[in-house]
Amino acid sequence: MNPQRESNKYFSSLAKNNKINKTEKVGRYKLHANLEKKIFNDIIKKLNLKKNDKLLDIGCGCGTMVDRLVRYCKKKKINITLCDINAVLKISKKKYSNNKNIKFLVGEFQKKKFKQKFDKILCYSVIQYSNNPRNFFEKILRILNHDGKALIGDIPNINKKYRFLKSEFGKKFEEKRLKRKINIKSFKKFKKTKNHYPLINDGFSKYILNLCHKNNRNCLILKQPKKLPFSFTREDILVEEF
Repeated sequence: MNPQRESNKYFSSLAKNNKINKTEKVGRYKLHANLEKKIFNDIIKKLNLKKNDKLLDIGCGCGTMVDRLVRYCKKKKINITLCDINAVLKISKKKYSNNKNIKFLVGEFQKKKFKQKFDKILCYSVIQYSNNPRNFFEKILRILNHDGKALIGDIPNINKKYRFLKSEFGKKFEEKRLKRKINIKSFKKFKKTKNHYPLINDGFSKYILNLCHKNNRNCLILKQPKKLPFSFTREDILVEEF
């Protein structure tokens, strides 16, 4: 299995599909369109973007979130680099190629070479599609200014989801959402079901924490606001200077 290759195909097909809306083009459900403003506000609060910051958005997508971010950065005089695969990024290029504060980086993040470092880095609901999430994060850390911040957001930690579904509240919540009974027996079997990312787990979160501490960085595992689409099973990791 090659998660990166499969995700490239999937998101390329979504970007080219003119029958779906902007929310669906980035892989979210249509019904979550009205929650994207809340997601954006949470990101802005956690990253604490400031005037003249150099921001890198990894896997920026071509939906309303990147539109909001571009408008925000223009207003606040923030320099932003948008990074994504060609089929996705060319949509934003058509809209924003005349904006002086925007740069475009076409291709997979882990294959790109960077001559500069960034004050802020955003990687939202992206790292799970990498073939090697640990190497992916190591690269983020290398190109982050030491007094900067990086938000690795909307991480689908498989252990967290399992704990949630094994709880009485989680089981009732999911059965109401799916409108059917669920029976979660063992973690071993749970890992084999669809739409899970086995490399994104408690061990991955601990690895990030330890690596940040070795590099004299503070690292926080943060809850998402309850109104966000998958707040009970996702987590955000914020890297910052001590």
